[in-house]
Amino acid sequence: MTVIRRSGHGVVHFPPPTTAYEDMLKLLKSDSAHAVIDTREPEEWNLGHIVGSINIPLQSLKHTIFSLVPNKDAPIVILFTYQPHHIQDLEKMGYKQVSFLDLSWELYGYQEFCQMVNTAVLENS
Repeated sequence: MTVIRRSGHGVVHFPPPTTAYEDMLKLLKSDSAHAVIDTREPEEWNLGHIVGSINIPLQSLKHTIFSLVPNKDAPIVILFTYQPHHIQDLEKMGYKQVSFLDLSWELYGYQEFCQMVNTAVLENS
């Protein structure tokens, strides 16, 4: 159940919208417009990342996203953070389908999770 509440920052979805791991895999395998955004710092990204994802560190998200994801109707899945105001900020900018990846990645850690996703995406390509 999603509850929408008001805060000092406007309307906040609680809990924030999430995308299941399996649904993210479908997006990554599809030809449809989408964006999977990895919010880690470049040093972490360079150690291993999901093929097809875009690296935009959190502090740059609001200022960089439009140049990398101009299609505001495309689904956006944000990886490796779970702070509701990031979704709210992108919705204020006109993005319509923004969600976090569910917390399944926490079971594995960053690098192992990225390797697992890449294997799953590439094995059926």
